[in-house]
Amino acid sequence: MTPHRDFKSIIRARQLETGESYAAAYAHVRRDRDALLGQPTDDPGSAPHERVDAVVLKVSQRSARVRVLGEDQALSFHSPDVSNVVPGHVVTLIIKRRHGLAWDEAESADLDA
Repeated sequence: MTPHRDFKSIIRARQLETGESYAAAYAHVRRDRDALLGQPTDDPGSAPHERVDAVVLKVSQRSARVRVLGEDQALSFHSPDVSNVVPGHVVTLIIKRRHGLAWDEAESADLDA
């Protein structure tokens, strides 16, 4: 039996009650639990969005590869707005969430027009 059985049952109960996915129910239950316990939340939705300038390196249908100015590592970001840019453009990104991966770093971001 998992040591987090009670927590998972609360998540599944919310999932049944609201029709949310497990991940969405987990996020809500965890945020509520952290607020009740007075703990800081690591919910990316609660953090202010970061604005950075970046050079576009490569564009595909739903994502772009960029290098943030002042950083060495290139990263990918996903946005519905990538069809508006071409390699070589300098764009301002409004970063909503960063996901660190072993070989890459991906972003969920919007382009600032």
